[in-house]
Amino acid sequence: ASVPPPPVYGGPVPTPHINNLGPPPKLVKGDFANWVFRIKSHLNHSSTNLWRIIEQGFYPHDPSNLTPREEADNQYNHSALFILQSAVPPEDLAHLRPFSRAKDCWEHIISLYKGSSSIQRSNFEVVLDEADEFVMNEDEDPRDLYRRLTTLAVALQDHGSKDTDDNWIKRKFLKAIMPFNKAMSSVIRQRPDFHTLSSSEVLDEFIAMNIMNKTADNALARVRSKNGS
Repeated sequence: ASVPPPPVYGGPVPTPHINNLGPPPKLVKGDFANWVFRIKSHLNHSSTNLWRIIEQGFYPHDPSNLTPREEADNQYNHSALFILQSAVPPEDLAHLRPFSRAKDCWEHIISLYKGSSSIQRSNFEVVLDEADEFVMNEDEDPRDLYRRLTTLAVALQDHGSKDTDDNWIKRKFLKAIMPFNKAMSSVIRQRPDFHTLSSSEVLDEFIAMNIMNKTADNALARVRSKNGS
């Protein structure tokens, strides 16, 4: 496909500048979602133009006669490509050798480690089932419950879910904890400002109430101990 001539920009084209942050985070199989988060952060911290060129791609109008802006983008493309090549395990580097465009290289990495769209849908359904069956474990601390739930929410977001926002976490947290803490759950739900509370604020309320209950239980135990002596 033909590429239209680049638009005319006012002002000089800045010289490409990339912060040297050392080696990029290495891709570890089985931890792909976290690597994507780290490599995006690394690329953007090195230069926001690196992630831009991966998202938008580099398509010069005339590869043999680059404009000054295309020259800058060409440098960003090569730098982003090198970072991606340096991040994958050595045994998988051969998969990336055909690509000269960082965007194509990135898309191939996604396909290589996340699988085809049908595999991704299957993995998404597994995480959805986990969310549907999410319950609080016996003797589980509310903080541990909340950590498990937020990890699940992030996993759903990694698969493209748009519904797992903070309100989803709050509702899911209360639903899971209610069988074990009916009284506290009712008190929090009946608060006039309940709808404005974040999920972390709901967690804080449970922790504070637990501390108050334990303090009251300890005080009662001391009174009974004195009366019994």
